[in-house]
Amino acid sequence: MSTTIPETLLAQLEGFNPSILKTLLSIPLSTPDNVPAEVQALWTSSTTTLPRLFSSAESWNTEPPSGTSLILSTLDLFESSKAAGTSPSFTSYRRGEADSKSDPRIAITQLYEPNRANPISVIGLDIESLPEFSFAAPLSLSEFVEPHDETNQQLLLTPKYCHTDLHIDSADGISAPMGKCTKLWLVFPPTSHNLKLMSSAEGQKAKLTRIGRKLEGGMIFKTSSAESIYLPVGCLHSVFTLHGGFLVSIDFITPISCHALSSLLTHGLDQVGSPSFRTELFARFLSSVDLALQNKEMIAVESWINALERVREYSDENGDWKKEATKNWNEYFLTASAKKKRCPCGEQGPDESFKSHLGKMHLWANGPKASPLQLVEDGMRTRSRVKEKRKVYEMEDGGKEVRRSKRTKR
Repeated sequence: MSTTIPETLLAQLEGFNPSILKTLLSIPLSTPDNVPAEVQALWTSSTTTLPRLFSSAESWNTEPPSGTSLILSTLDLFESSKAAGTSPSFTSYRRGEADSKSDPRIAITQLYEPNRANPISVIGLDIESLPEFSFAAPLSLSEFVEPHDETNQQLLLTPKYCHTDLHIDSADGISAPMGKCTKLWLVFPPTSHNLKLMSSAEGQKAKLTRIGRKLEGGMIFKTSSAESIYLPVGCLHSVFTLHGGFLVSIDFITPISCHALSSLLTHGLDQVGSPSFRTELFARFLSSVDLALQNKEMIAVESWINALERVREYSDENGDWKKEATKNWNEYFLTASAKKKRCPCGEQGPDESFKSHLGKMHLWANGPKASPLQLVEDGMRTRSRVKEKRKVYEMEDGGKEVRRSKRTKR
């Protein structure tokens, strides 16, 4: 049976927002070594697998950089960005929100003198001491899922007391603290119940406090530099920094990620945050469907059909995406497997080919608008409300696009 947050972990959260700590006491949470069968079922039915911990040593292709080299390289980056007089590649955050007026150097000073009321973090550090492809998905992860397209290596600087509110990433990911940095992770599966709650809270702050008590399937993890954590695509998560330092992360997709991505689309969660998040979500959905067509065909077909209405809307506005999707499906139709396939919708005629049926019923604008395999009965009802909230994000920073992408605020 799920329990609330262990006393030993709760004690380490002293100094964080009292209302958040009060909320944590009321959220049922499982620990990695004690996951009830019903909680496991919520995860495996809604996304790739459960979140898991791995030895961080498995993920390093090079020797992890020292704290000294990370700090010096970060200071060099701050100085060069200031001298260049252009918009920096990194983003400073204060109280969970992007703040271009904050001095990013304060984040480094807060590693020594944490500030409970006003922690400043920096996201998107591109420094010489952490070259691209230094960090990768561990080989042992392939026992559960198969990572593809490992990209978007990011480095984050987060002092103690930094807290990232509930959010959803557009890909599977592996993250690991470095040096003395330690993190506490609250993670929830992307079930229809949880995604509806997340949709209802979009455009509002303090999501964990607002909906945390109602979420199902929660798990809690603590990571130090000895562990990396795998977060399956679509999961809701909130992160607390218990000891300040640096965190490295990468994105990837798997052949079965399209299942969870499809659910995000049907709940309209692509329409929150910046336009770049929506672009990423559809791009990764398409890539995962393409991977699944190679060896997980039914997952690909069902995911596509479940998100059909959203897919058609997006393809009408994005011709290149539609062209790429059409190419992928046409390549699949040439395979021997496709010639024998029967559509899971149950409406394929006895003498009708799978290619003909899918083209007529489940591709683009010439078929029915509603999906016969729709897994979410009323997820689409939230879309008009979410679309209005998205307009607010697009107008932030004087109309300038504000990126709300993967791991932007951990």
